[in-house]
Amino acid sequence: MFYIFAKIITMIPILILAPTRVKGYRHWWRRGAGIIVCNHRSILDIFILAGYSPRLICYLAKSELFKIKIFAVVLRWLHAVPVNRGTADITAIKKCISLTSAGKVIGIFPEGTTKNNGVEGRIEVMKQGVALIALKSKAPIIPALIKKKPRLFRFNTLMIGEPFTLDGLYEKRLSSETLEAAANEIFNRINALSE
Repeated sequence: MFYIFAKIITMIPILILAPTRVKGYRHWWRRGAGIIVCNHRSILDIFILAGYSPRLICYLAKSELFKIKIFAVVLRWLHAVPVNRGTADITAIKKCISLTSAGKVIGIFPEGTTKNNGVEGRIEVMKQGVALIALKSKAPIIPALIKKKPRLFRFNTLMIGEPFTLDGLYEKRLSSETLEAAANEIFNRINALSE
């Protein structure tokens, strides 16, 4: 209930302040577990994805945000998962797998943080945590790409790609090579949306 209320409250300003065209809306995952992976240029990315998604998205959020009481309350209401950046946070990975097992959609920015420099409309680096979560959960992956860094009163485009799975990798031994292959597939699927 809180999520619906929060979505209505945040969506109105987002529509006005950061208007966004959505291409590939039909690809949103409407039932069952899913992992949304998207490039990350601004804090507004979270609101854009949440506002245009038909489902509640449980985001990974840096653990520092949970130390601010008001943020902690809101993030917990939104089922956000705290993650310690810079380490292999096993607790966060297990929580993500648990959420997907319960049929939830999780949102991950595989770059690990906002990227203010670099090429617009592309993902440039890829943390392997998303590959581990995808391999362990076997949940369908929905690639997304925000074309430009959101700016006030300027139209942007959110591209939603066709959901895919990592068939052919699930049965392989979980090694650095398997993780790298999974990460590369996710990386390529996100960047293919910019072409």
